[in-house]
Amino acid sequence: MTKIFNPKVFLSIAGLLFLLLGILGFIGISGPTQEKSLFTTNWYFDSAENIVYIVLGVVNLIAILLLPKIVQRGLVLIVAAASFFFGVYSLFTSQVGPAMLQMPADTILLLVIGTWALWSGMNEVQAKAAKKEEEI
Repeated sequence: MTKIFNPKVFLSIAGLLFLLLGILGFIGISGPTQEKSLFTTNWYFDSAENIVYIVLGVVNLIAILLLPKIVQRGLVLIVAAASFFFGVYSLFTSQVGPAMLQMPADTILLLVIGTWALWSGMNEVQAKAAKKEEEI
């Protein structure tokens, strides 16, 4: 199970997920307005959210190819912190810059991604610590 909770796997899966969410939002499956979303008022991603998700997806996928492991882990922890921040912030307001985090599903998605990212980033640290203890 620890193999799926590491920075490289997170960046791969989350990168594809973010990219997919952004594209689906622009082509009318989950946005960019509630009238165009298949989920109507229950869940949609506005244009600002779609842009953010596409950019995050591309950055995550590029990071796998170009960045060393230590930087990948840092990026995963930054994604965790940002996801937790915006997830908790969305409990108090629906407007985050130009983006609207108006649905409880937005909050849940952000908190799940934050948890997954944190677990993936910290799991790498714990695995290294355990390996050092075995060597001693």
